[in-house]
Amino acid sequence: MQTTTSKRREEIRYSEAFKLEVVREVEAGGLAFDGVSQKYGIQGSTTLSNWVRKYGNGIRGKVTRVEKPDEMNELKRLKTRVRQLESALADANIDAALERAYTRLACQRAGIADVAEFKKKSRWPAGHEAVALEGECFGVTVSAVCRQLGITRQNYYARRKARQRQQVDAGLVVALVVAERQLQPRLGSRKLHFMFQPKMVAAGVGLGRDRFLEVLRAHELLLEPKLTEYPCTTNSQHCLPVFTNQIKDRVVSQPNEVWVSDLTYLRTDEGFLYLSLVTDKYSRKVVGYHCGDTLEAEGCIQALGMALKDLPARSHPIHHSDQGSQYCCHAYVNALAVRGLTISMTERDHCAENALAERMNGILKSEYGLGQKIKTKVQARQLVDQGVQLYNDRRPHTALDYRTPAAVHNLRGSTRSCAASRLRSGSQTRLRSAAKRRNPTATIKTTPHDNVTN
Repeated sequence: MQTTTSKRREEIRYSEAFKLEVVREVEAGGLAFDGVSQKYGIQGSTTLSNWVRKYGNGIRGKVTRVEKPDEMNELKRLKTRVRQLESALADANIDAALERAYTRLACQRAGIADVAEFKKKSRWPAGHEAVALEGECFGVTVSAVCRQLGITRQNYYARRKARQRQQVDAGLVVALVVAERQLQPRLGSRKLHFMFQPKMVAAGVGLGRDRFLEVLRAHELLLEPKLTEYPCTTNSQHCLPVFTNQIKDRVVSQPNEVWVSDLTYLRTDEGFLYLSLVTDKYSRKVVGYHCGDTLEAEGCIQALGMALKDLPARSHPIHHSDQGSQYCCHAYVNALAVRGLTISMTERDHCAENALAERMNGILKSEYGLGQKIKTKVQARQLVDQGVQLYNDRRPHTALDYRTPAAVHNLRGSTRSCAASRLRSGSQTRLRSAAKRRNPTATIKTTPHDNVTN
């Protein structure tokens, strides 16, 4: 029995006074339980806490904890990090406030009254830009951006796929436009959109007119208007006979019913060239042209001869022009009378009454390079030949439902109205009798001046 007792672990006992002293020290503060237990050699992890519950008054003082050196260094590092984060947060708040101010000012200058509605409509583009440009920044993730903007991740990825498809579509459009502009550098956007419809449909590209214009604007492919001055090529102050306007308020219904003619100039380093044009009013096709060195009527007569060469035998169009001396001279009038063409001329407002011919001059000059100063006359004549060919065979015309002038001109009608036939018959009789009394003479010349417009 005694042997068993000796083998037992001797239980350490503390006096009541010692317990009270230790409890008072704990309640006074200064050391934690572990520190007091280690100081007095008190064994057991719960011994001291039991004494405090039994003998203490429930009030404990402030415990001063002494940190270890490595703990003090970590605490110092964390405090420094907190100060850095607070400074970064302040800078971010300032940047956000400035960005909101910039947004409000931009909306005001753009005429956008409701900034909130603008932000709502711009959520997806803004989110895409944020992820694409700021994705490396901490916290800028797809999930976070979608949560902030109030959109789903599925919608974000679906829209991104559509955006990527639009970029591919835009690349195709730009390639087509650049290729066509190599032939027709001043061809307008609406005509390009119509021309490329079959190719875009074949490639699976659905691009409307407005989106097409946006693509061209983004790639700086929209055309800027060109302003220039024109020398005078028309001399209406002469004593030659003039004719009345036969096509005023007339509705043209078929090709070779009305021809309009005009004369314009081309600038070269070697001097001026003068381009005579004969255009079918119905089909807008240039049926005759000539590029000469002088303003004499010979160039206009050669342009008329080209037009008459392809004119069907039974066709007798009305020839309309201004009252320039080239068109009123006897040689030109006789050429018209021999072929049986009725003569019509402008009466008062010459540009307005011959608007289609004036428009033809503008198209060739603005879209096919004839309006700029050309180096040589040989190059100018080459530009004229190419410009007329591209205009007739390749350029879609808005007034022709985006068909080309050559395609419309080839669809000649088989019948003519009785009223038009009677009008031509009476005019032809008068022309033949007048031509017999005239004697072809030299024509009147005029000198070009750069400060007068045609």
